[in-house]
Amino acid sequence: MTNSTVDAADIARHQYFSATETARRFAMLREIMAGRDIGAIVLIHNGPSPMVQEEFYFLQSDYVPLSRSVTIIPRHGQHVAMSTYLQAKSHAKNSTTSEVRIFVETKPQVEVLVETLRQMGHTSGVLGWRWEAVPATWHDTLRAEFPDIVWVDISSDLLDLWYRRSAEEAAACSRSAEIADAAYDDLLEHVQPGMSEYEIVSAFNHAATRHGANRNFTLVASGPCTPSTPLPELAPPTWRTVNEGDFVTLEMSPAYAGYYTQLVRTFQVGRGDSSEHADRLRQVAVDAVAEAATALKPGVTIGKVARVLMEAVSRAGYRAEYPLGHTVGVNLLYERLLPDNDRVLNVDDALIIHPKVHHANGDYGFFWGETYLVTETGSRSLNAASQLLRTTEPTQ
Repeated sequence: MTNSTVDAADIARHQYFSATETARRFAMLREIMAGRDIGAIVLIHNGPSPMVQEEFYFLQSDYVPLSRSVTIIPRHGQHVAMSTYLQAKSHAKNSTTSEVRIFVETKPQVEVLVETLRQMGHTSGVLGWRWEAVPATWHDTLRAEFPDIVWVDISSDLLDLWYRRSAEEAAACSRSAEIADAAYDDLLEHVQPGMSEYEIVSAFNHAATRHGANRNFTLVASGPCTPSTPLPELAPPTWRTVNEGDFVTLEMSPAYAGYYTQLVRTFQVGRGDSSEHADRLRQVAVDAVAEAATALKPGVTIGKVARVLMEAVSRAGYRAEYPLGHTVGVNLLYERLLPDNDRVLNVDDALIIHPKVHHANGDYGFFWGETYLVTETGSRSLNAASQLLRTTEPTQ
């Protein structure tokens, strides 16, 4: 990602984005707060996951690596974070928060939050939170301690905010996709029969990190791919040994600057006899993704793209099964690619299109896809990985 205002020292501190970009994010958040008369937002972050890091990383440029962290963001003034000792050290060093308080082991964490809210003067009025992130016991305690506070859910507001993407964010997505392409190429040079799924996933993650990824989330499936023996579904890696002639499907999701994209590819390990069947399935997926991409443009709904994708697979005599894809950013998954999703796409939105092509009899067949960026006139693939069914060098 090219940004003249961000140097290597900034990146070492996780500060990938310019001060202007950081200010833009807080300005958008406070615009939401003003519109709903929210005095402060209490963001509760419940631990490490590519699915739930979005608001913390988006606003603070730091992850929650171990357990719970809380941030209070007032409409006016500086925000305050609370976390466990080790996480507090990280937040103080890397995040945009000016004050970080420590959850001590001798006191329930929610008591620290209650004390901090009182000290900041937030004892009445309207406060926002993400309802699904609030632990049940915290919900009861906060309502009991602050009977004059009206708590409102801001989940949909935050989702709208994340869809208002900047050029810097789009550039981070582009770099993430470049990392996926490069790491995939590196991986194919090293995969050999006898490796386990764990070793293959580890090799990809290592390559992606060398190319600049600061997070990785990778799923795998391996085995034969024949009309009578379909590939298994994707899952976390196991110690299964990959044999010569087996096929390997990888869902590769590196993040750069905290922004994920996804590349899904299937390849064959060494020499095998079943590549014709697999290649037919690959072509169905490639053609369907390309057709769906032609429908991808500003103002089009996610549902429209999903319907085009499913119809393309159906015309080829197969069935597209979920998951078909999803929008992506600092969260690996915002919204699913579903035929009834009426979310309208905007310029610089990133959408992963990856149909699961099933046989007419219902057996799972093939998984393939990549990430697209919505442009002013349509879309472009962020990935440049080969669309062919690649084969690693056979054992000599």
